[in-house]
Amino acid sequence: MNEHEISAYPRPGGTAGRSAESGSASAYRTQVSCLFRAFTGIENKLRELLKSEGPVIILPSSGTGASPNVWRLNFLEKGDKFISISCGVFGNRFREIALRTGVEGINIDVQFGDAVALAIAAEAVKNNPGCKVPMITQNETSTGVVNPIKEIIAAIPEKTPFILVDGVSSVGAMECFPQEWGIDAIGTASQKGLLTPPGLGPLYGFLKKHGMRLKEKHVPVTAMT
Repeated sequence: MNEHEISAYPRPGGTAGRSAESGSASAYRTQVSCLFRAFTGIENKLRELLKSEGPVIILPSSGTGASPNVWRLNFLEKGDKFISISCGVFGNRFREIALRTGVEGINIDVQFGDAVALAIAAEAVKNNPGCKVPMITQNETSTGVVNPIKEIIAAIPEKTPFILVDGVSSVGAMECFPQEWGIDAIGTASQKGLLTPPGLGPLYGFLKKHGMRLKEKHVPVTAMT
């Protein structure tokens, strides 16, 4: 970082030379430039981690903000149906947040401590063709159970609607390749498997498919609650 790239956080500190002379006039521009480079670098690293060609959106939020809140507001609306396959507390939380949109949930409950069987997921999707979204958690934090997401997606019918995965405690801690596996959207949190301070909610989404879905919505698309 040279003298023109000093980032003054949380307030200006001592500087020398031309940086001192520029004063507050360049502080905003310098901070924005530093943040832009930082976020671009983080996004590129996350794409490498996920083996994804698409963008990773970084939200100032918790994992809850990056996953169920964004999805329920942008991909579900009153009258829709979704499938919730849960094997723990956070799977249940996932569905509770989705229900706030006024949608109908078809709940598939697996005993706490057990992983979701491929046949259960495939049958749920097959028996409910009108459902817009299947939701599932990759790593159920409350029990430590890891669901075989790759195998589950491969087992369900090809013409499946949006597959949404809660990756809050899995991304960075285990393999998770949404583009390769067929996950349409997955959210995570900076303080879990990514081992960084809390406050950021990275969100990956297959934009082409999402754009088609958003055009069908009858209520405004919203970024956050």
